[in-house]
Amino acid sequence: MPPFVSENKPRPARPRLGLIALSLAAGLGLLHAECTSLRAGVDAPDAATDAAAAPDAPEGLEAGGDGEGPAVTTTTLTPLWVHRGDKDEYGIGSAAAAGPSSPLVFVRYLTGGEGKFSVLDLRTGASISSGSLTIAPTGISPVGDSIAIVGRGPQDAYDYHVQWMSGSGVPRATSLSVQTGALATGVVPMTAFIDGQGKPWAQTIGGLDNAGGVVKTMVSETTGLNREPIPCGATSWWDADSAVGTERRYFLGVVQASCDLGDGQAIAPKPGEARWVLTKFDGKNGQSGRPFSAELTDARSVFDISDVGALGVSATSVWTATPGKSGKVRLESFSAVSLKSQVFSEASGPAVDSKTAAKSLTVVDVVPHPTRDRVYLLLTVKSSEASWSGTVFPTLTASTVTLLTFDTQARLLGTQVLAPSAAAKSGSHLALVGDRLFVSGQCESTPQDAVTDPLCAQVKTSSQTSFVFALDAP
Repeated sequence: MPPFVSENKPRPARPRLGLIALSLAAGLGLLHAECTSLRAGVDAPDAATDAAAAPDAPEGLEAGGDGEGPAVTTTTLTPLWVHRGDKDEYGIGSAAAAGPSSPLVFVRYLTGGEGKFSVLDLRTGASISSGSLTIAPTGISPVGDSIAIVGRGPQDAYDYHVQWMSGSGVPRATSLSVQTGALATGVVPMTAFIDGQGKPWAQTIGGLDNAGGVVKTMVSETTGLNREPIPCGATSWWDADSAVGTERRYFLGVVQASCDLGDGQAIAPKPGEARWVLTKFDGKNGQSGRPFSAELTDARSVFDISDVGALGVSATSVWTATPGKSGKVRLESFSAVSLKSQVFSEASGPAVDSKTAAKSLTVVDVVPHPTRDRVYLLLTVKSSEASWSGTVFPTLTASTVTLLTFDTQARLLGTQVLAPSAAAKSGSHLALVGDRLFVSGQCESTPQDAVTDPLCAQVKTSSQTSFVFALDAP
């Protein structure tokens, strides 16, 4: 998911393609589901369809994913190649359009509210071209032979646009403003998809105004946009994704006050509480359609309103990564049809470091493999006390990026840790192209004893440096 951005600086956190987190709250720092409770009155799809999409959990896999599973391996994460950006940049994310020769497009958010992109060779990371964007990017999503980028324009906190780009990395049209923004926390997530007529669309969701509310917007490169405001209580949104080959789009957010997202069923947290919500749209012909929503039951009250969540979608399942009521990060899958919970796993270490009071783990992104029995969870690890399924992460001198690999029963298979150094690192986004993963993020600063770190600035600096690197998908 994208990084979290303040008025002038983004704060890295995660999404998935199209989910780099952005907020307009002041301050700089890293941001940060048991089964789903379908609300009464919302018709679930046919149970037989749902059963076909949701395999039974294996014997011994209890709630929490602590059943007997394969042995877990812990290794050092070794990039195949690294592309380092400039100082004062946040690595927002990367994407590659369809086609065997398509390059990787890497977008960055510059301190001060500008945007840049680099076009890179997928196999080697070699630079092909680079340029500036008309918006300050906060998310990126491939769509057919094109790429869609969402970001903030120059006017105000609600001046968000979608910029279209060819698969070869040539900027094209920029949409009118979708007139939506983020409140104290959250981002303006976007996902792009191909409709039944072969036409590319992007859908965004965000805040209506300072009082709350929701704006759903469908954006086309050729026919403009369709904007639908929904007055309701305060919400914040963190990530979006779509199921390839369908018109189903999914959004993950937090409802802070009573809100009916358009399905006639209000989500109504108690005073002082907030709830994670997973929402599906499948409208046709440029319409968002009537949503179908489910609350993540572990979020009867959100641990911290600034906690970041992420989601990723396969043909049959929606995977979410969220800090729950306890503050511990939870990986959970839901049926792509009914949004019923299937399986989950949860971090086993303390949610907060006992010495520094820092949150042990921050969600960056979650990506299910479309053809293999694998799900990838990218985290920023800030505590040496952090662990998952009894696997303890290494001693840290500063925060680092860690990739966890699960099977589709949410059993942890392996952990890859980017070697800790004196330079604090955080992730922003995880992309899967073929059988390679691409991690975008930033070094928060580069101390003198970390200037040889291949991901960071090669001189001592207190500012952030963007990066993207490639690795083979486990």
